[in-house]
Amino acid sequence: FKGEDRRAAVFYVDKGKGAIANVNWWIYSWKFIGLNVAKEAFDLVMMVHPAAIQNLPPECKEVTEGFHPNFGQAGECLYKPYVGITYRDKSYDGYMNSQECLFGPGSEFLSQYKVLLRADLDTFPTPRLLGYWPEGVVADKGYGTMMGLDTIKDALRSLACS
Repeated sequence: FKGEDRRAAVFYVDKGKGAIANVNWWIYSWKFIGLNVAKEAFDLVMMVHPAAIQNLPPECKEVTEGFHPNFGQAGECLYKPYVGITYRDKSYDGYMNSQECLFGPGSEFLSQYKVLLRADLDTFPTPRLLGYWPEGVVADKGYGTMMGLDTIKDALRSLACS
């Protein structure tokens, strides 16, 4: 256990019930691989549209005024009511909600974490996150730029048509 250091995966959960199955799978996977144990110091933080709070699993606890991460304790599923940028400013694309919730109004409590993993709900944690404490900013820029390459398209066509 890393003393006063803690990590969190941060998600934006939009209104409705559509994302709740993925929330449940994240919680299940987080527990299954042992990412929730005290020595991993890893919380799940949902920045959730107020209209979706009622759909969250009951084990998720609200982040209230004066919140401090439970250093030295098992991981927690936490949520903070959050109105995404696209509801506050219609000029933004809906994808921006999952980015802007890391630094928008009400997200200040996230500064208490040493490591933040900005994650999409349609991804899942793997055992490679166990004991992973990166320094600085780690970004995988390959997904957005690689998918359109002809070599990848050709490989997919070849695989699909074989």
